[in-house]
Amino acid sequence: MHRRRSAFTLIELLVFVAIFTVVIGAFVSILVEVVSVQSRQSISSEVSQQGQYLLQQIQYYVQNARLIDMPLDTPQGELALRENTAATDPTVIYMSPSYVQSGEAITYGTNNVSVSLPGNVTAGDAFGVGVMWENSSTAIAGITDTCGTGGGSDTYTILGSPTVGQYNDMQMAYAVVGASGSCTVTATLGAASPTNGRIEIFVDEISGVDPVDPVDGGNYAINFQSDPGGKDAITSGNVLVGRAGDYLWGITFNDGEDTGIPIAPGTGYTMGGSGAITETEYAPSPSAGRFAATFTRGFTYGSFITGIIPFRPGGSSLSGMGTVYIEQGLSGIANPLNSGKVTVSNLTFTRHYNLNSTSSPAGVESVAYSFTISAGAGAHAYAETFQSSANVTAPVPQIALIQQAKVEDTNSGVATLPLAYPGGNEAGDLLLAAVGTANAVAPSMADTAGNSWSLVASSTVFGGEVSIFAAPDASSSAVNTTTVTFGGGGATDPTLMLFEYRGAATSSPLDAWGAQTQAGNAAPTSPSVSPTSTVELLFGVDANAYPTTAVASPGTGFTLEASSTSGYTTQLFVEDQDQYVTGLVSAPWSFSVPASSTAMIATFK
Repeated sequence: MHRRRSAFTLIELLVFVAIFTVVIGAFVSILVEVVSVQSRQSISSEVSQQGQYLLQQIQYYVQNARLIDMPLDTPQGELALRENTAATDPTVIYMSPSYVQSGEAITYGTNNVSVSLPGNVTAGDAFGVGVMWENSSTAIAGITDTCGTGGGSDTYTILGSPTVGQYNDMQMAYAVVGASGSCTVTATLGAASPTNGRIEIFVDEISGVDPVDPVDGGNYAINFQSDPGGKDAITSGNVLVGRAGDYLWGITFNDGEDTGIPIAPGTGYTMGGSGAITETEYAPSPSAGRFAATFTRGFTYGSFITGIIPFRPGGSSLSGMGTVYIEQGLSGIANPLNSGKVTVSNLTFTRHYNLNSTSSPAGVESVAYSFTISAGAGAHAYAETFQSSANVTAPVPQIALIQQAKVEDTNSGVATLPLAYPGGNEAGDLLLAAVGTANAVAPSMADTAGNSWSLVASSTVFGGEVSIFAAPDASSSAVNTTTVTFGGGGATDPTLMLFEYRGAATSSPLDAWGAQTQAGNAAPTSPSVSPTSTVELLFGVDANAYPTTAVASPGTGFTLEASSTSGYTTQLFVEDQDQYVTGLVSAPWSFSVPASSTAMIATFK
């Protein structure tokens, strides 16, 4: 007789369920951990692979260059290499700029408005500025700031005339930050706004922008639209962009001051600052060409004033974060060097050049470089810092720019204008200076290191004067302040630019020079001169008198080293390059609009 087996008891079922739950939970935990470990390993592997690839690519291009074209011993965010073939000369490796922070302020019934940035600003960064005010038939009279502890204001370039909307006007401007620290920016109108009228200022800080030539070609666009059709129809209109990786900074202002219309960034853009009725956005340009700042709104009505400024990458502000690009040749197309799976930050290049002897310009040419690559998010975030260095395999003799400085004075009757080199001078270096004034006055130069300064060339420029001075075989000095002295009743709107070069002859380096004045020319040039040595520095200077708002571009093969402020009575520009063949040479320029100017050239062995 068979006994019948009884069913599971409740206690047995509960025990079974408990054991099963524990076992399954353990398996799930193990599975999650395995997947998490695999994910982290995949991310770290991607970061390492991308880092090694970037190291190898930079090393390859440095080793195959003929020289490195950037200041010595000064960290930079852009690597410029000169090549042996025209198709790849120059080769430039750089990173797209990035957004840092925003500030916004509004006042009523006054003619000025001030905004304090929430965090400290960094010297070398750029400001994109938008100022909006109720219609009052006026324009921005000026913008000033109190950044850092320098005591003076940075120089702001105000773009064009106000764009007039239905109820408000808007104007844009930009500046390069001169000193790190806390910062308050103030915009002043030419007249007070109407009673209880509204004035607003919006400031974005941007890192990784070229401090010498921050806006690509001086281009910008601004557009007023009354009830544009479609939710994504808000646009600045197209602006010409010269290279991939430009920082496209867009700003839109709700002209109707309707806080009920939500605004989102356009396709490909990331929101920067956001206020009640004003928003900013940014994106790296995917290529050269024409681009617009576009925004998407929550409703299909409303009027807007929208603008865009393309900021050029480069300079020594190194906190940017984005994509690394390489561009080869004067008409080359920039291509990314890292994949979209990772982000590169803190890209730094430092050029070193050691002479074989003080009498020879040939030496060891190298660059040290470092960067950080990150990927993933949250618990899976991973970052790694890479660094290395590379030598140019067969460096050519050269005369290398080490450092430079600039000072401008907007007063008249200026008797003296002092300026210190950022770092000490090294014995045997060549010191050069460019001096420009809005009146004809004879300058002379001296410095605290006891160097002997001589006038290379001087020329009048439509009522003003421009001069080049040189001090060869400099004395070694930890600190050197150079002072230009103006005779007669003093100088009007004087500008002084200083440069230090290494590798020039210590005895009689000046070889050839010339100057000529041209009225209303968009492409002025110096006279042609004939250097006698196969290795010479070409030092070009242009003093622009009319108009003073022209944007200058250097001649083919030249590098724009310094520019004075747009809007002064006289603008001063300096370009340079090393020359390796004998024959006629000149220092040409290209202006955004025809200008009356004097173009000069001096060559040094």
